[in-house]
This record gives sequence, C-alpha cells and structure tokens, in this order.
Amino acid sequence: MDEKTMCILGLIFACIGVLIYLLYHVKKNGLRATVTHLIVQAEKAFDKGMNDEKMTYVVNAIRTFLPRPLQIFITYENVETFVQCVFDEIKEALDYKGG
Repeated sequence: MDEKTMCILGLIFACIGVLIYLLYHVKKNGLRATVTHLIVQAEKAFDKGMNDEKMTYVVNAIRTFLPRPLQIFITYENVETFVQCVFDEIKEALDYKGG
C-alpha cells in the first residue's frame, strides 16, 4: 500500500475510534440523563430569569464531552436544539396535571 492509502485508513480508524468512545459514554450515562443533570446544575448555579446563561452553561458543558473532531460536525446550535428539546420534555412532564 502506498502512503496516501495508509493515511486514509488511519483517518478512518481514528474516526471509528472516536465514534466508539462517544457511543460508550452516551450508553454509559445516557445523553438525556446527562443533559438533565446539567440542567439541574444550571438551575442551582444561576438565579431565576438567567435563562440564556443557563442554556449556555449546559450547551458548553455538553460540547466539552464531545471529542474535538466531532465538534466540527455537531455544532453549538445542534446541541442547543437538543438541550431545548430535553428541557421542554422535562417541563411538560412536571406541568402535567392529568386529564
């Protein structure tokens, strides 16, 4: 094999390794559970009404868990959308009063 092929194979194996690492951590703790835990931490750390700061805290914390190569593909906005969905689900569950 030539040097170019070896580099491509190395890159492919590195990407696979990063994906396995990420999947292991998500499976171990669960991404939603991790986000929920961080939302609780943000609620404790920031005063009422500091919603932008809370969101920034949670999104930045989640992004620090992502390996650098994945941060290129999983943007701040992607994580923010996911965090907002988890928050909305939590809020809906807490606000539910039965029918």
